[in-house]
Amino acid sequence: MGSASTLVVVQAPRAPGQPPSPARSGRFVLVGNVAFMTNDHLDEQGNGALAIGLLNRHRTLSWVVPQPGGADSVARKGLLDLLPDRVLLACLQLGLAVVVLALWRARRLGPPVPEPLPVVVRAAETVEGRGRLYAAAQARDLAAATLRAAERGRLTERLGLPAQARPTRPGDAGQPEPDPTALVASVATRTGRSPVEIRSLLYGSGMSQDTPTTGGMIPTEGVSDEALVALVDQLDALDRQVAAG
Repeated sequence: MGSASTLVVVQAPRAPGQPPSPARSGRFVLVGNVAFMTNDHLDEQGNGALAIGLLNRHRTLSWVVPQPGGADSVARKGLLDLLPDRVLLACLQLGLAVVVLALWRARRLGPPVPEPLPVVVRAAETVEGRGRLYAAAQARDLAAATLRAAERGRLTERLGLPAQARPTRPGDAGQPEPDPTALVASVATRTGRSPVEIRSLLYGSGMSQDTPTTGGMIPTEGVSDEALVALVDQLDALDRQVAAG
């Protein structure tokens, strides 16, 4: 056995006059260094035979390995303390790989680049599409009401008249409008035209804006395509007169 190992044999004590007892007879073997029992030293100086002889003498073998820091040091350790060092090293390498991958992809994609739209939609396309829908449905009265409501909104802004919420009907789009009497009077004063003519042009026959409708469409009787075109020309001329006045 190597010089670094210590082997102590302790005889069990017996009181004076006490007869020998099989339960108390025997001896304790204390090994101060178990290096001779490892694979590195078993083949040296008969260490293998000594180890087998010590461990094979009795049926019961108690192998005590003291833990550094006390008996409850294992209970105080956390999960990271119990993990092997190679697990933490693998996690660190994985994190570095993710960072390198992110940097590589970011350089490959580059900064955002503006791209023109593949199709350019003209602003007038919505107006033209709505007009085609009116023409297909032959909703000439609804188209006329829409034109009159738009003209009343432009005249209200030009003249600086206060607008108020009024009952909604098809063509008005639910927009606040001024008092019809005040609007007609202001336009007639600005243009010098007859209030009756202005009222008929802006509101139609009989001030139809004050008459609620029950359906989503206005009857198409009594309005032709020629009359609708003439109404557009008259509203455009009225708008230019108010702007010039």
